[in-house]
Amino acid sequence: MPVEQKFGVVTVVSRERITSQLTIVAGDTYSGAAGQYVTVRVQDDTLPDLSDATLTFTAKHKQTGTTITGIGELVTQEPDEVEINVSITSTERRRASFRRDWLFDVQAEIAPGVKRTIAGPQARCRVLLDQTF
Repeated sequence: MPVEQKFGVVTVVSRERITSQLTIVAGDTYSGAAGQYVTVRVQDDTLPDLSDATLTFTAKHKQTGTTITGIGELVTQEPDEVEINVSITSTERRRASFRRDWLFDVQAEIAPGVKRTIAGPQARCRVLLDQTF
């Protein structure tokens, strides 16, 4: 059962209780077909209309620069809150060897060349290794 955790204006939905960060399991696929997403909710009453925006998720390891990327899908947008489901294809096992020191953001390209960070850029996350990988 998913656990919902709130950190300031960002809420993260995860399969496990997290202390202060988003958790990604290397080897897992996050998509509708897999039945799980990285779900990010942001409370912000200044966000523009995101219905036609391209939403991008990026997690980057602070020391190595290794990245995990995903595509966001707008689920709902209210005047003061937005919910985004992020699809991530199966991550590589080697990326999980860098468990700590990951940061993530969600960025919206509202129009060609017009970008806005929706969550992050200093939001922490971790990458865990699936034992059956």
